[in-house]
Amino acid sequence: MTTKSSLPTSSLFETAFSSQRLNISPMPKFDHFQAQSVTQDPDKENAMIAEVMALLTPAATAYLPSEWRELNSITATKSWYQQRGNEGGFYGIRLKPDDRLVGLVFLSHVTDENSAMHIGYLLQESCWGQGYGSELIAAIITWASLQPNIHTLIAGVEADNHASIAVLKKNGFKSQSSNTASSTLFLQRQIDNSK
Repeated sequence: MTTKSSLPTSSLFETAFSSQRLNISPMPKFDHFQAQSVTQDPDKENAMIAEVMALLTPAATAYLPSEWRELNSITATKSWYQQRGNEGGFYGIRLKPDDRLVGLVFLSHVTDENSAMHIGYLLQESCWGQGYGSELIAAIITWASLQPNIHTLIAGVEADNHASIAVLKKNGFKSQSSNTASSTLFLQRQIDNSK
């Protein structure tokens, strides 16, 4: 994995990273409630939102919050997109070499001192069963190991999402606890950033 960014390193979530087959980079920010967006190109924004909507299929969002499964318009998806960008790191996963958007990564701080990071992701159905999930998680671990203050990665997974649990465990995540009210299993992995 290589870490690359032309942006200042002061912001944790502005750094792009990659793996053998994937480029993971911050999603462009825009605010559709303002007269002008960061991209200042409504057609480009709508095309980007359409790409994101294409990822949010019923199968891909089956284990995600219910409001993520109800995004059936450009307007609703723009609002959802903006909320994800405001919560922390919001990354697009693109396949090499064609740069096709095939997934999303969500990163957020769990603690004030930023030592624990919550991770989440989704991949397009056409990418399932090909090792992309394991490759992505390995790239996130490598990225986290290059950040001096991140010592733990935490993932919350629905207990019956066996594929995601297997991907996390393959990458060294260990079961910590479960929330019996919501059937969520929490897995975490310690990060060695002493390298």
